[in-house]
Amino acid sequence: MERETRMLLWALFAIGVLTVALLPAAWGTLNHAVAIGVKSNNDMAQALWGQSPPLSSSESTWLTNTNVPIIPGATITHVDSVSWNTSTWGPQLVISGYGFGNPSAAGQTALIIRDMSRGWAAANSSTYGVQPMIVSWQNDRIVVGGFDGYGGMDVSNGSAGQQGSEVFAPGDRITVSVTNPQTGSTGTLHTQYPTSAPMPTVTMDPLPSLIAGQSEPLSGRVSLNATGLAHQTVTLTWSGGSVASGSSVLNGQTVTTDGNGRFSVTYTAPAQPGTYTVSASADTGYATQQVQVSVPTVSIDPIPTVEAGQSVTITGHVTGVGGAGIADQTVTLSTDGGQIQPETVATDSRGNFAATFTAPGTGGTDTVMASCDGGMGTASVTVRAFTVTLSAVGDPTDNQVTLTATVNQPLNGYTLRILNETTGQTLAQTSQGTSLSVSITMQQDVTNTFVAQIN
Repeated sequence: MERETRMLLWALFAIGVLTVALLPAAWGTLNHAVAIGVKSNNDMAQALWGQSPPLSSSESTWLTNTNVPIIPGATITHVDSVSWNTSTWGPQLVISGYGFGNPSAAGQTALIIRDMSRGWAAANSSTYGVQPMIVSWQNDRIVVGGFDGYGGMDVSNGSAGQQGSEVFAPGDRITVSVTNPQTGSTGTLHTQYPTSAPMPTVTMDPLPSLIAGQSEPLSGRVSLNATGLAHQTVTLTWSGGSVASGSSVLNGQTVTTDGNGRFSVTYTAPAQPGTYTVSASADTGYATQQVQVSVPTVSIDPIPTVEAGQSVTITGHVTGVGGAGIADQTVTLSTDGGQIQPETVATDSRGNFAATFTAPGTGGTDTVMASCDGGMGTASVTVRAFTVTLSAVGDPTDNQVTLTATVNQPLNGYTLRILNETTGQTLAQTSQGTSLSVSITMQQDVTNTFVAQIN
């Protein structure tokens, strides 16, 4: 009896094994959709019988054929794990599990990766701004080789609820959902973006100290692991002054990095001196710097003494921090006496400017003023206006006449002369003092004209 019982059990076991072996082939023969996947022993047990690991040693021994077809309807999509490669931008990842099915058709959303911390999602659908680039899709393994549009969308538009771009940040809560394109079954895994993942860095080239109204290139770089990142959106902010397009096109407050990860715009300092802040941010990278703005130094070269009504060229300079001349600055000139032409001039490449000063008709001290962007310089000019008188005293006994010329101020280098205008003869001259006298003998009935002049 015992022998017959053992034979019956062996026969039933053989029938069961035969049934399990024949079913996959039968399904394939009937042209039913058969999803083939590389499965671990544990996953095969789960897929075929819903058995939870661990398996017995005997089961693990014969479940070594990793190309065994999966019976349709017996697979429930399950995401086991996600491994990340964060050395690239964007990151690469491998999704492991089972029941993923065959690759999805065009337009069919089958993979969604959500950043729950920052409030955005990437999916294999054109309706998403960021799309995972699927390298391979197998029943138990999906390889994502990066993301199209990663970091290129500014989330200040509200799609992620904060400033930056649609990127993963260290420690973000991530949800990975895989939908089997054939069965519609969805598996989800809640995981975390690696806390050690590197993030882009933003650097800015130092701005020099500027004078009010001065323009200077504002440039920088976005990089990951010292490699420049192209096509990254950089948001610029500034507390004073203005920013305009340079080699990079400014769109509102944003620019896009070039092929080397660089950007460059033009910053113009405000009119008021002070300390201002300029910042640049891209994704989670941020850089800021302060720029000192001061008024320019305006100076006028000494003006020599001029005669009333005389014209003279005046020169000056506009310099910035360190005494360097500043080109193309507008200088406004004025005076409290006489005239200046032109009243507005521009500095040359060395920061120099020039204009013509015409002295007034009266003597005295006048002031010439030059201003530029809050900086001002002044210079005094002495205008000399001589008053000359000529007197004659005669002695009829000997026909002698004494001529005396008097001026209202010291000559100080000017020459006072007494001339016989009739004959053109210079009778006397001096360059000192305030008077000059000379005696001459006159003939009767002869008329001469005498003059005194300064030159």
